[in-house]
Amino acid sequence: MQTNEEILRQKIALGWIASLLLLATTLEAMMLQGLFTEADFFALRTDPGYEGLVLLKVFSAVYVLMAMGVYVFESRRFFRWIAVVVSIFLFFMLLLHHLSHWYFGQRPTLGSHVMDVMHHLSMGWVVWNSIRWARVPRTTN
Repeated sequence: MQTNEEILRQKIALGWIASLLLLATTLEAMMLQGLFTEADFFALRTDPGYEGLVLLKVFSAVYVLMAMGVYVFESRRFFRWIAVVVSIFLFFMLLLHHLSHWYFGQRPTLGSHVMDVMHHLSMGWVVWNSIRWARVPRTTN
């Protein structure tokens, strides 16, 4: 029978992997849009741009490592709180990035917000479950 702690770890790992898939799907959609329009991929030159590609690589690595880390460091209390801090930081970075696009009118339609909102929901899931996991009392073996 699974314990509450094991279930929380599964939920957190699922959230990190879902966020990774949303990140990849968003980039794929941007590339397809560039392919199908006459814009010649111009939008990708500014967002994510060359500097943004570095962040995409870092985010992808963090998402994968955090999903694995909830199992590798399952009993380490310091990792649980690091996971909380990392998830909150990434949630707010992505939220501010999305809001900046909205503020400057770069996401004009409802459809242009769908992937960003799904990413926020996924990361919100990770934050919520990471906090719950970090607060699980220490068990003695």
